[in-house]
Amino acid sequence: MYIRAIFIILILLLQLFYTQPYATSFNAKVLYWKNDYSIVQYPLSNRSSVPIAIAISHDGIVWFLEQASNKLVSFDPGNYTFKEYNIPTANSFPITLAVDSYGGVWFTELNGEKIGYLHSGNRDIVEYKIPEINVSLQGLRQQIPCGPSAIKIDPNRNVWVACLFSNQIDEFIPTTKTFLTYNLPVFQSGPADLLFASDKLWFSAADANMLGFADLSAIAPNTSSGIAEFPPLNLTYLYTFSHPTSFLGKEENITTSLPTPTSITLGNDGETLWITEHIDNSFDGYNLMSKTLNKFWLSKTNNLFGYTYAFPNYIQQDSEGNLWIAEHYGNKIAVFSPSNMTLLELEIPCCKTDIAGAYTGALDQQGNFWFVETNGGAIGEVVMHSNSTALYASLPQTYLNIRAGNSLTLPIVYKLSSGAPMNLTFDVSGITPDGKLENLTAAFTPSVLSLSEGANETVMLKLTDFGLMQGRYFLTVSAYSAGAIYSFILGIKAESKLTFSLYEAITIALSLTLLMITATYLVMRYRRKG
Repeated sequence: MYIRAIFIILILLLQLFYTQPYATSFNAKVLYWKNDYSIVQYPLSNRSSVPIAIAISHDGIVWFLEQASNKLVSFDPGNYTFKEYNIPTANSFPITLAVDSYGGVWFTELNGEKIGYLHSGNRDIVEYKIPEINVSLQGLRQQIPCGPSAIKIDPNRNVWVACLFSNQIDEFIPTTKTFLTYNLPVFQSGPADLLFASDKLWFSAADANMLGFADLSAIAPNTSSGIAEFPPLNLTYLYTFSHPTSFLGKEENITTSLPTPTSITLGNDGETLWITEHIDNSFDGYNLMSKTLNKFWLSKTNNLFGYTYAFPNYIQQDSEGNLWIAEHYGNKIAVFSPSNMTLLELEIPCCKTDIAGAYTGALDQQGNFWFVETNGGAIGEVVMHSNSTALYASLPQTYLNIRAGNSLTLPIVYKLSSGAPMNLTFDVSGITPDGKLENLTAAFTPSVLSLSEGANETVMLKLTDFGLMQGRYFLTVSAYSAGAIYSFILGIKAESKLTFSLYEAITIALSLTLLMITATYLVMRYRRKG
């Protein structure tokens, strides 16, 4: 009788162990998207001019560079008029620009090896030649040009320039018309963007796959004093690259979690650097306090016009905390809310056979986002309108634990609060550079959801782990509609089969204890009989 009771308890415990769901619910979540945006495009007179960079002055004038036509152009949104300014140096290959507090426009000339300046109210551009550096290579003295790329203006109105070729950051002092040069410690790091934050000048090192900063109180001209570069790490995403250490060709391996960082911006919290990766579908948040890196994905391109990757290339946060991202190859403008972990992507109505090429962008004082279309031969503006689409989604949890060889099913309830009826199709992106899942599958039932105003409709998301590497991931769960994609971020922790929760460990311990008691009982009973 006793032995039968023990076996019954043992079976019940084992059943509990094998039927325990591999999901942890942290908190139920209601997500919300308000799409009250539309994209307005302003075609250029020369559709082949390749607009490459854009900035907004304090008076609302939109300034941009035309790379192919070698011009600086202004656009007045008040009267829809363009003004063109010829760059004196032919084929200068202008690449970035910035507007100072007086309305003057500064820009870099990658081929011209100069910075240009247009004083507010003037018609003629003034250029300043950037000094080359002298190096000795195998006994031969050579000159290396700066290769000016990014440009920023500090509070003192001094102009800072990133030098791609000479691996430096230069400071131009307009009052004395002199340049100061600061060396970067990592060889050929490829500085791509500059950002002033507190007492530091941050920069993205695209070729070295790193971030860097200059302590403005510690730097010294012609040295790398006060400058540091480092590869941010996320243990779930580690990549190893071979990188040169000198002109002689010697290389070293660099392990990083941030491939080809380009645009950087400081979040409104003052603690997070937001970064785009101009090589895949990812953008990242690097916390300056905890020194942790979180990686997020845009929706898949679905091979639009043959492009596998979205190549996000510009990021900026508005006053409400939304991050605006220009998808160079993804043909979309993305709006990401870090507080709600939602992503809205607006498709750019451009070309029939190619992408628009949203390369860079800028926010005006009204919060409207402007961008250039390198392929579309236009500049674009994301404006707000009164006919909005309000979409809700509710789900029981936004963070899951999943174990190799197991599946999870997550119900997602969508509700269209306002707006025209829509059909939604679904997908999940994350894990690999192009957003395709690896060792994890996602299936939606039903695959298409028809939504009308006021109705609740449920879709079931089933995730199956086929041996996903242990770690923490952020997946982008997307609902595709005509002209826009509504996504939310789902966090998952992938565990191996040998990892046990506290509940499971207790269950196993009790089961083993009962087995030992049973075995001891049977042995003692056998001996008594003997």
